Order: sequence, then C-alpha cells, then structure tokens
Amino acid sequence: MKVMLWSEGSAVQVGSQALIDEWRGRDDAFLWVDLAHDVDAEHEARVLSEFGADEVVLEQSLALRYPPKIEVLHDDLVFMLLRGLDAQSDSIDFGTIQIAFLVGERFLIS
Repeated sequence: MKVMLWSEGSAVQVGSQALIDEWRGRDDAFLWVDLAHDVDAEHEARVLSEFGADEVVLEQSLALRYPPKIEVLHDDLVFMLLRGLDAQSDSIDFGTIQIAFLVGERFLIS
C-alpha cells in the first residue's frame, strides 16, 4: 500500500497508514491510497470498507475480471471499474488489467 497526502501550498507526503490517520484529522488535505502492490486481499477489503465500500464493491473490485462500470454509491462516493492495457505487452497483441477506483470528495483509492 502506498499512501500520498497533500494540501494546497505543501509538498506531497508519501508513506503508509499513518498518513490516512493524519488525513482524517484535517479538512484541507487530499489523500490517494494505491493498493496496487498490496498482496493481502483482506487488507485491501479493510481499507475499502473504511472508506465506505459495501460488499458488492469489495467483491467487484477484488474480482479478476468484471465488466467496466461507473456507479454512484452515495452523494459523495463513486465507484469505477476500468480495463487498462497491460504494461507487459510488447506488440499489438496486448492484454488488459482491471483497475478499480473509489472516489470521494477528498480521497482516491485505487
């Protein structure tokens, strides 16, 4: 898990869980939590739940394949599933990867 915290006029801080705790105590900060390198599905599910994801979002975001979609979960929470190009492709015959985003007013979970 990689966590980035920033606010207007300050440098981006890069770290881990401690930055999420700091973000919760501030109204002027923005947060990006990148779970791309997190190998523990239970940890990913905990983080997503903390930010308002329900069981359906957890299931779809952790699935190996699911059709792309955008869903408004609440007035201030959006869930997006996209299919991107696999970076390992070296020809016109390419693979795809699923990318999930949970977007709130002051945060992005990917």
